Amino acid sequence: MPALPLVLWLIALVCCVTVIVMVLKTDTRRSHAGHPTDSASATSVASAASAAKTASDGVVASGDTVAAGEGESTDPRPVSKTVIILHFVSLILAMAPYIVATEAADSIGKTMLSWYDSVEGISGAILIVLIALELWFMYRQASRAAKAEAARAKLAGHKNLEHANQSAQTGKDNTGKHDDDAVSAANSGNDRK
Repeated sequence: MPALPLVLWLIALVCCVTVIVMVLKTDTRRSHAGHPTDSASATSVASAASAAKTASDGVVASGDTVAAGEGESTDPRPVSKTVIILHFVSLILAMAPYIVATEAADSIGKTMLSWYDSVEGISGAILIVLIALELWFMYRQASRAAKAEAARAKLAGHKNLEHANQSAQTGKDNTGKHDDDAVSAANSGNDRK
């Protein structure tokens, strides 16, 4: 029982580090897979939109289409449910050693209790910093995922708009063709009379 607060603190420490590593691993894997940084994200969206425009105009550069296809698969994902659950577990575990040490103070030896009291501030500060880092890395990943989703939606909107414009242009061409056919049919009927 005297070592229980220390064991709980170590488990909380491992849980905090695990959450940070999981978020960083996902973020690093996405970066190495070709995901642009935040500052270059707007440039990649603009180049993808211009690639979509050139594709709709009938001029397709093979490099542009491959790059746009690769960009879609390397977009960051939102923070996973596992990471969120582990974050809350680490938060609860970070509070547990102090609660246990306070409640079980009678059963802990005086030497161990004085040691706990002496490291209480430092150990609490370490866990607070780790939890703040968890939150910051999770926010950063969620922010990147939201920006990527907005870029995908904007690109899809541009594609839909250009498709609608093409359909409208095709409809005008067909209407003009039908008008020409009707005029030529009327002229041929007049010629017969």
